[in-house]
Parts: sequence; structure tokens; C-alpha cells
Amino acid sequence: METRKSIVWQLFESVWNNNEIATLQSLIDESYVRHDPAYPTVPRGLDGFVTFHAQHVATFAEGHYTVEQMIAAGEIVITRWSFRAVHTGFFASFPPSGKQIITSGITVSRIVNDRITEEWLQWDAWGLVRQITS
Repeated sequence: METRKSIVWQLFESVWNNNEIATLQSLIDESYVRHDPAYPTVPRGLDGFVTFHAQHVATFAEGHYTVEQMIAAGEIVITRWSFRAVHTGFFASFPPSGKQIITSGITVSRIVNDRITEEWLQWDAWGLVRQITS
């Protein structure tokens, strides 16, 4: 269980917070699928993750995820997180606002053979929209 949690922790810390893209090869499976209602068209696989990551970093500068809680059961790791950033790129159809944002959510990660194969996300996208449009 702790190994699975450390894989997800490394994704948040190394990739999302420190932009260490090379780390993805050891964390994300080639068959990776992201289920996120706010981003329904993220391409599958490692290349899809890399593309999404680049877009995310361009949209939300100075981004930092804080892992609030992790629970592991079998091949599943559930992570409750918060995210702070500056809105610097288009989010959906909303132009850059330059505003500080904060949001939170939950990610359910499936780990197979020490790689993340699938993730399901639920987060406060509507709250983010309210922040960048107010």
C-alpha cells in the first residue's frame, strides 16, 4: 500500500509541483486514461499526459498542489488535494485573468505494476470559474 501511495505522492511533488517531466516515464503507464469532467478530451497514454501537463502549466502559472490526505486500498489510491496558482492561460473558453486561484478536489488513481494506469477526478471547477470571472 505504501508503495502505491508513494507513486501518487511522487506524481504530485515531482511532476505537478516541480515540473520534472522525465519522472513521468516511471510513474504513468502507456495505457493511461484520465477521467475528468472538466477536461473530457485529454488524450490517452503517456504522451497524452505530457500534453495535458504542458497545457495545465501554461494555464496555471506558479501552481502548487498540497496533498491533504491519501488512502490506499488494493490497487487504488485516493488523494484529497488543494491547488493554488495564477490564472495565466485559457481555461475552457475563459481568457487569462491574472488572478490567484485556489481549488480543491479528489483524485482516485489506479496503480498496476507500479504505474498509474487510470485516474478519476472530481474537483471544484465551477468555483475556479467564479474566481477567474469575478
